Amino acid sequence: MQIFATDVDARAIAQARSGSFPASIAADLTPARLERWFLQEPEQGRYRIRKVIRDLVIFSEQDVIKDPPFSRLDLLSCRNLLIYLNADLQRRLIPLFHYALNPGARSSSAPPRRCASSSRSSPRWSAPGSSIGARTTSPAPSARPSARLRLSPRRGRPSR
Repeated sequence: MQIFATDVDARAIAQARSGSFPASIAADLTPARLERWFLQEPEQGRYRIRKVIRDLVIFSEQDVIKDPPFSRLDLLSCRNLLIYLNADLQRRLIPLFHYALNPGARSSSAPPRRCASSSRSSPRWSAPGSSIGARTTSPAPSARPSARLRLSPRRGRPSR
């Protein structure tokens, strides 16, 4: 399993990459979950996510509006993204997200009432009326990245 965690904010990525959480997370997690997935750092008053989890995650700065999408994803979650974008941007991004998914892969976004371009409005998502969808068909040609943008073989980054 490989998890890509992205954000447009470099500081947010640095914080997430550290894997360090305030001791107050103990109030939100069961003792068994804390013991299994976190190491307590009493001198700092913090918890750190265990290495076995941290090794699964690749952190990267990405602006989903400007940067090319990742591809061949099995799960795409953008719950805290689409609700902050206007309807035009949402409509532009949904086909790109669809393009990024493997056939049969899943996507999760904000609930339909908060997201103008939810799975409810896209026939290419198989769970109408839900915020969870699955890619069931080939992406529309308009969802494919521009032919002018070539992707290098390393990590899907644009080549210039």
